Amino acid sequence: MQHWLLVRGRGERRLDASVAPDELSAHSSTRAPRIRAGDRALLYAAGWQVVFAVADVVSDPVEDPARTRWRWRFGIRPELALADLREAPPVQAAGVLTSSLGRHSYVRVTSGQFAAGRRAVAAALVAAGYDDAADRFVAWQAGVVGSSRDRRVARLIEALPLEADVLELGVGAGSDTSVALARRTRLTGVDVSAAMLAHARARLPGARLLQSDLLELDAPDGSYDAVVALYALNHVLRDELGPLFARVARWLRPGGVFLATLGARDEPGWLGEWLGSPTFFSGHAPPVNEQLVVDAGLELVESEVETVPEPGQGDVSFHWVLARRPD
Repeated sequence: MQHWLLVRGRGERRLDASVAPDELSAHSSTRAPRIRAGDRALLYAAGWQVVFAVADVVSDPVEDPARTRWRWRFGIRPELALADLREAPPVQAAGVLTSSLGRHSYVRVTSGQFAAGRRAVAAALVAAGYDDAADRFVAWQAGVVGSSRDRRVARLIEALPLEADVLELGVGAGSDTSVALARRTRLTGVDVSAAMLAHARARLPGARLLQSDLLELDAPDGSYDAVVALYALNHVLRDELGPLFARVARWLRPGGVFLATLGARDEPGWLGEWLGSPTFFSGHAPPVNEQLVVDAGLELVESEVETVPEPGQGDVSFHWVLARRPD
């Protein structure tokens, strides 16, 4: 498998700001490409100098002899795609300089460049969705009942030392449990969405709040007594969860705990609308989640699947995990 940057919308073919992800089904080239089915690609909007989608190559190139330009064509299927190029990250996020692109319609990139670009597109997609849906999300969240969230966080708080340092990944709009954490601990909250953080600042005046992609976040070893991530990690590319858990283990002090909700089924990636805005979800089945936690160097304390009704969504299952860094 090889990785590519597919150049789209050059010159007079400059792309409109709005992109229909379901129309990203093929790519054309004037030269015979070396791309083959099974390869993976970032889609680059040349006029905008941004990467806006991640796609699988699903067919080998086929030539149309009747055409003089763009005579080679192969099928693609988007894994992730932004609907608005104004929200897309710059191509430099993939470690690619625009001066290196020349006039090519495709450029080979390293696996590291592809992974970095994929993370940047995923983060931009989640951020754009929650920026658009922030007010709707706050109203929707108030209607969620039946979760054990309050009880689990209250128990966590009681077990923490006085003036504990706590990191919440995906703090969102500042839920009731975030408020409880901020009252009893030194809370640092991180979220990728500026609009969600605006709500959080109103509810968590004493907390330290940061806007960041969770996968780009880092902290000194042993910085926190607890790391909390509730209903957020199902928006993280699932193959990035293992490395993220390893960083969480480093951030925790000896005896520190990690409380998280994870996806509860095998979901390679779902791309679509939620609460009226584009987003994506992915996740593993619970046994895989458990192994990733253990492989990160954490001791698994609790593991439980909980199913709750969500407004407009029906019954939804999440995998609750409580883990501990060994002393």
